[in-house]
Amino acid sequence: MTVAEVNLKFVGEVISQIKVGKAGRAYATDSSGDLIAHPDISLVLKKTNLSSLRQVAAARVRSPEQNEWQRMVSVARDFKGQKVLTSYASIPSLGWFVFLEQPLAEAFEPLHASIYRTALLLLIGIVLSVIASLVLARRMVKPIRALREGATLVGAGELDHRIEIRTGDELESLGEEFNRMTARLAELENVGRLKRYFSPQLSDLIVSSEDESILESHRREITVVFCDLRGFTAFSETQEPEEVMVVLREFHETVGPMIFRFEGTLERFAGDGLMVFFNDPIPCPDPAIRAVRMALAMRESMNELTERWRKRGHELDMGMGIAQGYATLGKIGFEGRFDYAAIGTVTNLASRLSDEARAKQILVSQRVYAEVGELVQVEPVGELVLKGLHSPVTAYNVLGLK
Repeated sequence: MTVAEVNLKFVGEVISQIKVGKAGRAYATDSSGDLIAHPDISLVLKKTNLSSLRQVAAARVRSPEQNEWQRMVSVARDFKGQKVLTSYASIPSLGWFVFLEQPLAEAFEPLHASIYRTALLLLIGIVLSVIASLVLARRMVKPIRALREGATLVGAGELDHRIEIRTGDELESLGEEFNRMTARLAELENVGRLKRYFSPQLSDLIVSSEDESILESHRREITVVFCDLRGFTAFSETQEPEEVMVVLREFHETVGPMIFRFEGTLERFAGDGLMVFFNDPIPCPDPAIRAVRMALAMRESMNELTERWRKRGHELDMGMGIAQGYATLGKIGFEGRFDYAAIGTVTNLASRLSDEARAKQILVSQRVYAEVGELVQVEPVGELVLKGLHSPVTAYNVLGLK
């Protein structure tokens, strides 16, 4: 009995001297989980049973003959409920187990410190990189801001804006290229704006001459062509808007190219109607015959389209009116949105003749007939009483060229 007490005392002293870090400890239990050695001797005297701890229960399950240190370190809780890293070894001859435990926070402290040091170094590196970038970019800020502001202004339509960059490097070259690009955009914008109304040839002529004074308000004799679709009002009342848009697009795509082919000036699209005039802004020697030839070409090009429409159940066709007389012409609108318009009785007469024309008819006024009578075949339609005109108007239907 004395030998056993000495041995237990000796074991307790050995266990007490085992240090695992700052707060780690060792202890021993017997096969039933009773504490037989611990740095706190009071726990041994109380015969504290630790079999409820996961690490002790796992050790008891193993066979006593498996006399080796458990290389697997696991996370568990000690008898105080604190998370610890634990490992153990068995003493098969006595049926004892020796446990080593270290608080989890203490075990991971070096790792956390390493992470903090790495994060600090990374942060310092980022700050130094930012400072270096700011220093290197400082002289670039002003020219880049000038380029950005210039791009914003040009994007807003101020194509006369230019930027000045004097850095003697690639940024200065970029600024010069930007100015050349802006000048080219202004030229293209001007050409595109003019091509909305004039043929490409006429647009190029106006731009190349660098003189837009011919677009200012003036008075001139012109030949006006007005055309629209017969049956369009009833059609648009019964069809979906999408189908109406498809029909209008097909109509404009069919007759539109004829305007530029005969070098007419497009005044406007108005739903199913459009208005074109000749002899302005550049005078031409034969405006009336050009207008009639264009109208005949449009009628011919519409034949295939109207056939397609009929197959889709649309009873649509085109009627046209042509008149000649004096009008006031020029730009109207506001900065950023101009139109080129003709105002006068002649435009109203062409529109009323178009309203009166039946499908495929091209009705011309007496004045137009006097200009083209020797070149075309016509049939008289008599005097027409037209809305908005005080006197009856003599009109002719153009059948074709002689």
